[in-house]
Amino acid sequence: MSKITFTKEQINTLELGSQYAIERNPKQYINELIVDTENAIRHLQSNTQNMFRCTAAKKIRQTQESNRQNTMHKRYQYNVNQIKKILQHNNLTIAKADKSKAIVIIDKTNMGQKINTFIQENNIIKLNEDQTDAYQKQIQQTM
Repeated sequence: MSKITFTKEQINTLELGSQYAIERNPKQYINELIVDTENAIRHLQSNTQNMFRCTAAKKIRQTQESNRQNTMHKRYQYNVNQIKKILQHNNLTIAKADKSKAIVIIDKTNMGQKINTFIQENNIIKLNEDQTDAYQKQIQQTM
């Protein structure tokens, strides 16, 4: 749909799909985990707080050690930012392809035209209000 080319690495990032969640920076994640854990511990009875702090510290150390090797989040985030810049600069957008997990990169004006054509060809009319509540009441009364 577009003549823009992406690097192999950017294509690999796009192939992860729209539902892929890039891992957060482990250092940031662990700092937030420490703050949230301490806030939760402060709500406990004072005589049990130190025991939970000790347990939490051990678990946080385990989490730190297990996250040291994963640095791909930075590379994926860099690729996503580069893709965003390319899309914005060329007035492109990413859309899901019909009935699959594939994605399509399409010009925004072309996409708008396709949407308008679909609406006109299928005689779709805009409703002034949401009819969902009325339909749900009718279904409940019928049941």
